[in-house]
Amino acid sequence: MDAEVPVRAEDYVITRKLQWLGLSLTPGVGAGRGRKLVDHFGGIDRLFSAPLTELEAAGLPAVSAQSIALGRSLELGGEQYDRVRESGAAVIVPVPVAHGRLSRYLRSQGTISSARSERSQANWTRVRR
Repeated sequence: MDAEVPVRAEDYVITRKLQWLGLSLTPGVGAGRGRKLVDHFGGIDRLFSAPLTELEAAGLPAVSAQSIALGRSLELGGEQYDRVRESGAAVIVPVPVAHGRLSRYLRSQGTISSARSERSQANWTRVRR
């Protein structure tokens, strides 16, 4: 039987940062198309775990779908993340508010604080690092 490995809050936060940075650096994907893709797949994590055929079926150009499916977008996100950290800056990306045990843990560690946009009434999380 496999032992359950706890998810560290820092791993969760960094993964989301890399995914959002990677999406923004994906060729052929701008802000509008990126948001539509995240909505279509039901989250950034589902977008990055989707197979190539599903990405192409969602209307992505072949080069964009291959970049995401083959991990090149995440590599680009990682390279950008390293450059930002080396410069002393922070990366803040949209992350849907976590619920339940993970949310309580992240809040207790001071990693996240929630905010509500009055205009859209959408919940977002501001990541502190």
